[in-house]
Amino acid sequence: MIHTIIFDIGRVLVKFEWREYLAGFHFSPEAEKAIGKAMFLNPVWQEYDRGALPDEEILALLYQSAPRYKEEIRNVFEQFPSCLELLPHATPWIKDLKERGYRIYYLSNYAQTTRLKNPEALSFLPFCDGGLFSYEVKLVKPEPAIYRELFSRFSIVPEQAVFIDDTLGNLEAAETFGLRTVHFKDYASASASLDALLANG
Repeated sequence: MIHTIIFDIGRVLVKFEWREYLAGFHFSPEAEKAIGKAMFLNPVWQEYDRGALPDEEILALLYQSAPRYKEEIRNVFEQFPSCLELLPHATPWIKDLKERGYRIYYLSNYAQTTRLKNPEALSFLPFCDGGLFSYEVKLVKPEPAIYRELFSRFSIVPEQAVFIDDTLGNLEAAETFGLRTVHFKDYASASASLDALLANG
């Protein structure tokens, strides 16, 4: 039987469209491409989520990829949390699953600064039974250790849980532990896939 549902946050419960966010700055096409590559497509961004380095050190590493746009990168970085927005389905979905008797957790690559600067995007948290942000444990998905930490901390039995994420690599890592998974592409298809899994136990 499935007793537990684990949610990713970005692009599952919270809107995170960095290309749309960058477009709002009205940079030149050349600058926008360079800044996007230097920031959101840079492996350093995952280290921002890990939370092992201060923000200023993260910024210094981002600058190295596009030193010409140092001022622009800082501006985009400092305003970034404001672009995250709670998706309309997030809280009703969680509350419905809770009312049906399921335990609800979250597991997300999420930076401390992002959380502190925009708590409104995470207003569903009080309805969850618990969870892990990457910065809290200095681990990121799809590293196996972050899944083990979640299971251990909340006494989750992987074979009795479902994990919902928008990134295939994170789902593949989860499946190695025996978790059933749902690839989130949109709410309608993901909720239907989840309900089918729950109906089959």
